[in-house]
Amino acid sequence: MAKIVESPRSRNRRQAGFTVLIVCEGEKTERTYLRNYRRRDTGVKIEIPNTSNTDPLNLVRFAALKADELGINKKTGSVWIVFDVDGNSDALIEKARKLAKRKNMEVILSNPSFELWYLIHFGSTSTALLTNTNLVQNLNRYIPGYNKASNYYDDLKSKQKIAIANASILSSFHRGLGRDLYGRVSNPSTHVSKLVQYLNDITGE
Repeated sequence: MAKIVESPRSRNRRQAGFTVLIVCEGEKTERTYLRNYRRRDTGVKIEIPNTSNTDPLNLVRFAALKADELGINKKTGSVWIVFDVDGNSDALIEKARKLAKRKNMEVILSNPSFELWYLIHFGSTSTALLTNTNLVQNLNRYIPGYNKASNYYDDLKSKQKIAIANASILSSFHRGLGRDLYGRVSNPSTHVSKLVQYLNDITGE
């Protein structure tokens, strides 16, 4: 089964046949953003398959089946599951994480949603709890007329290092309060930076 491994960049960044499988809950925002990594001319394949699954457990199960179909193992690829806290309970998220760990996959959680990754390109938000509604309201201050289906990757690229730093600040903030970074209490927080850094590294950004 697929395993998160050290980036092939240290050995051969354009390793032929290396596949990164990314399974997303969202039909628009996450997929639209992450597909930009497929534009890069590298030897790494980025697979972001369609799925109708939305709950964390079924996303992990779908990813396991897809990884087997693509022949991904610890030498040939890595698998990432991307989903939002939304209405998912801590218990369900933890079950999905445990299953993903057994399958050697990485869970990328956004709390409350993926849009937080966009917002922290413009600053840190650790002092306020966010709902999806006020998250998008805040985002509209920086991206007027924000649309979930639009591709903002190129517009945000110059601020990506800021977002990565702010994601780390948020994680440190919650850790300092003894909060589970994969629990509903760690709002706002996002692990998208981990996947972005991996993709930048593996594709030679």
